Amino acid sequence: MIGENKRANVASELGRADESMRAARVLVDAALLHDAESRLYYAIYHAAVALLLTEGLEADYGRNFVLTEAALREDLASCQGFLDRARSSIAGFLG
Repeated sequence: MIGENKRANVASELGRADESMRAARVLVDAALLHDAESRLYYAIYHAAVALLLTEGLEADYGRNFVLTEAALREDLASCQGFLDRARSSIAGFLG
């Protein structure tokens, strides 16, 4: 990616970051705080991608990755295991 294309991609990522921030504000005003949190995450993510692009680095997410049902089930099982361990650890704290 060079020149104008690079600038266009940086501008696009910053635009997406701004859009996510606007969405987060709307969601906060509607008291949808968990959804607002998600939009804030994406605002930061797109801003970080834009910054990486300015340094000549590119995110290669999704380009060389094929999601299969088996891989998704494995990821879900792993996440469930983590969630179960977290709940177990937190249970003592909550009483």
